Amino acid sequence: WITAAPFYRLAARVLPRSGNPHNKLAVMAVMTNDELRAVSHYARSLCVGIPFQTAKENLMLLFEQNRQRCASRTDEVFLTPPDQVYNIIHMQHVFCESYQ
Repeated sequence: WITAAPFYRLAARVLPRSGNPHNKLAVMAVMTNDELRAVSHYARSLCVGIPFQTAKENLMLLFEQNRQRCASRTDEVFLTPPDQVYNIIHMQHVFCESYQ
């Protein structure tokens, strides 16, 4: 991952309208357990001129895994699926406005 990441970051700068580089960076973030960075990159990959459509499913999967992890813990509050969907839509809106 260490070798590939700089090239995907470069690709995101060279092709700012493509969501593919951010999707790849998100996948690498998931593999290194950096879920917050993964959410950011998935959102960015959806908010460009040529969005990477699979990123939406990947983002939903990431939230579902988080929901399941939180559901197994009784000491924490977690978001219900409708709340998660609202948050995803809101986050996409915020990211899209900031990157256009």
